[in-house]
Amino acid sequence: MQIAIGVVHGFEREIRDKIIGFGSHVRVLPVGMQEGQGALLEVRPGTVDRLKSIPGVKSLAVITNGYGLLQSDETLEGVSLKGMESTEDMAFFAQALREGQVPMHADSTGLYDILISRKQADKLLLKTGDKARMYFLLDPPRIRPVRIAGIYETGLAEFDAVTVVCHSAFLRRIYDLEPYEAMMYEISIHDFSHLDEMTQYIREYSDFDQMAYSIREMHPEMFAWLGLQHQNVMFILVLMILIAVINMSSVLLILILERTRTIGVLKALGAGNKTLRNIFIWNGVFLVVRGVLIGNFMGLGVLYLQEVTGWMKLDQESYFLSEVPVAFVWDQFLLINVGLIVVCAVFLLLPARLIGSIRISESLRFD
Repeated sequence: MQIAIGVVHGFEREIRDKIIGFGSHVRVLPVGMQEGQGALLEVRPGTVDRLKSIPGVKSLAVITNGYGLLQSDETLEGVSLKGMESTEDMAFFAQALREGQVPMHADSTGLYDILISRKQADKLLLKTGDKARMYFLLDPPRIRPVRIAGIYETGLAEFDAVTVVCHSAFLRRIYDLEPYEAMMYEISIHDFSHLDEMTQYIREYSDFDQMAYSIREMHPEMFAWLGLQHQNVMFILVLMILIAVINMSSVLLILILERTRTIGVLKALGAGNKTLRNIFIWNGVFLVVRGVLIGNFMGLGVLYLQEVTGWMKLDQESYFLSEVPVAFVWDQFLLINVGLIVVCAVFLLLPARLIGSIRISESLRFD
C-alpha cells in the first residue's frame, strides 16, 4: 500500500511540476483571448505590485511569446518561443539543462541565444554553440540568426517538441513591442492545493481588461489524466485491504478450530464467551500489528532506496520520466496503518463468534 501511494504521488508531483514549469501556476492574459492569439497585455506597474502583494503569491514574471520556424542546415521545425526577462524566471529550464547555459542577451554581434530541447536538437541535428536561423511569418517576414546556447530535456514530449526559450528582448525587437507591452504574466504560488482559491484572488486583483487562468484550466487533459492515477490506487488499496481481511479472518478461524479443546476446558472452568472472544481477537490484532510493522519497514525501505539510488528505471518516451518517482506522504501512510488495523480488528469479530457455538461436552472430546 505504501509503495502504491508513494509511487503515484511521486509521479503526480513530478509531472505536475514539469507542467507548471512550462506555464507556471496561474497565467494572466487579455480578457477574451487565449495564449498565442496575438493580443497584447499592458504592463501596469500598479497592477504588477498589487498582484505580487497577494498573500500566497511566490513570484510574477512578465512573459513575451511568439511562433516561428527554426531552420538548421539539414531541416526546419515549427516552434513556440517563450521569452523571459531574467535568469530567475528560467529556473525550471536551468534545472532541466543538459548542455550549455540558459539564454542571455544578444552578444556584440547582435546574435541572440536560444535554448532548445533534446528532441528538437536531434531532429535539427544541432548541438550547443551551433548557429541556426529563425523565421517569423510576419508582414513582412523576418529572419534572424540565432545561436544554440543550451539544450534542455524534461521528458514531456508534447512540450519539448515545440518550446524554445529565449530572452524577452529578442521577441520584443521582432514584434516591435513597447516597454510596457507583453503577452502575459506568469504567477507562481506557494501552495498548489490552494490553486483554485489563488486563481480567484488573482482575478479579483487583476485589471478589468485582464483574466487569470490556472494551469489546470490551461491543460485540463493532463490533470484529468493525473487524476485517473488516483482511481487506480484506490482500487489497489481496496483490493489489498480485502485480501488482508480475508487472510486474518481465516487465520483466526484456524486458531479457534485448533484450540477447540482448550476453549472447552476454559469454559468448563467458568470462562465466558466474551472473555474467550477477547483472547482470540487480541491475539489476531497482535498478528496484524506485527505484520503492519514488518510491512512499514519493507515498504518505507523500498521507497527510500528508490529515492536515494533510483534503481527502478522507466522508459521516458512512455512515462515522461527516466526513473520511478517516489513521495513520502506521511499523513496517508499513517492513515492506512491505523485504518488497516481497525478494519481487520472489526472483521475479526466474525470468526470470533464461532466460540459461542462451541459446546463443552463436544469440545472436550474434540481431537
